[in-house]
Parts: sequence; structure tokens; C-alpha cells
Amino acid sequence: MQFLDHYRASPSVANRLRTLLKLAFDLAVMQGLCESNPVYSIPTARENKRDRYLTDDEYRRIWRAASPVLRCIMDMCYLTGQRIGDVIKINLADITPEGILFQPEKTTDKAGRGKKLLVAMTPDIESVIARAKALHGPVTRLALFGLKKGGAPRKYSGVADQWKSACQRAGVADAHLHDIRAKALTDAKAQGLNPQALALHSTEAMTIRYLRGLETPTAHGPKMAMKTGKS
Repeated sequence: MQFLDHYRASPSVANRLRTLLKLAFDLAVMQGLCESNPVYSIPTARENKRDRYLTDDEYRRIWRAASPVLRCIMDMCYLTGQRIGDVIKINLADITPEGILFQPEKTTDKAGRGKKLLVAMTPDIESVIARAKALHGPVTRLALFGLKKGGAPRKYSGVADQWKSACQRAGVADAHLHDIRAKALTDAKAQGLNPQALALHSTEAMTIRYLRGLETPTAHGPKMAMKTGKS
């Protein structure tokens, strides 16, 4: 509990560390190193749902301030609705005329096996792929967004640094890389598409956490049926 208290200012971090500790103590119990798992008695930290929606204007401003490769990564994140970590790992072998095959790191079935998702090919996605390949030049790479030297997949930290710099140049505050995924799922729902299928979530509740500005319903009051006279 004392250890987790150091991270209470970041509830999501505290909860992930709690999960890690819980798994470690589960293993310790199975190996006879302790009699019970003390983590079960520690409640999870309350996480405030992020409701930041990246507007079209903000997206365009950041895009214009971004490097050519970051522009491609941003557009691919938006058009596929996938996590940034999965997008920067796209290999050329994952791309077919039918679409792009993803196996998200954070998504597994009941048996613990990784789920797969094929995001259908569209002219917009084809355009991003062509732009990304053009950045490679004559060098053949396995990763679509591979580094110039060696062609290895980019690291999240490097992309995050580029994003932060682009946001500063664009004058857009409080914008996270993950907000692109939230924008994609929100816009997909607004366009009549299925954001849950795009996110590869097993429940609707998981998808709702990503939707922005759509949770509050609009209600209409009754029309005035009685005559009140003129004021």
C-alpha cells in the first residue's frame, strides 16, 4: 500500500502496478513463498475518464506542424482506429489488397491467445501506405514506418517526442497521442460504423471509455399543449 501511494497522483499507473504486484504474489502463493495474496485487500485507484476530443481543426494544425513520417503515422492511427504501438509495428507482410492485419498487444481471447483484426483497405489507407513507402526511398524495409537506419520499427518514445514537439509548434495544448484513437472511434460511431468492432473490444463498455462527446443523450421536452395567452 505504501508503494502504491507513491503513484496515487497517476491512478492508471497505480492500477497497472497493482495488477503486476497481484500477479507476482499469485505466483508466490503457488510456489509456497507466502500463504495469501495481500494485494486483493488493496482497492484499485479511481481513474477519471479522459473526455478530451481532438477536433478536426486541432488535428490539422498538429498534422501541418508534424514531420512527414509523423503525418503518416497520425493518419494511419486515425484511419485504422488502432493503438499507436500497434500502428508503428505494421510490417509490409501485414498489408494485403484486402486490408491491414493487426494483432493488438493488449487484446486476447478467453484462452489468452492474441486476437487478430483485419482493417479493410480503403483509398485513404492506400494513400498513407504509398506516402510511407515513398519516405523509404529505394531501400527495402520490413516495417512500414521503419527507421531510416536499419529499417527497424520505431519506438513509441520517439514518436511521442515528435508528437509533443508538433503540438507545441501547432499551439495545441493537452493533446495525447492516444487521443487520435479516441477521435477515430468517436468519428466512426458518428459515421454509422461499429467502433466496438474497430477497437476489437469484447464489450461495449470498453469501447465507451474511448468515445468522446457521445455519452450524454439529447432529450426533447414536450410542446406547449395548453394556451397560456400572449405575454
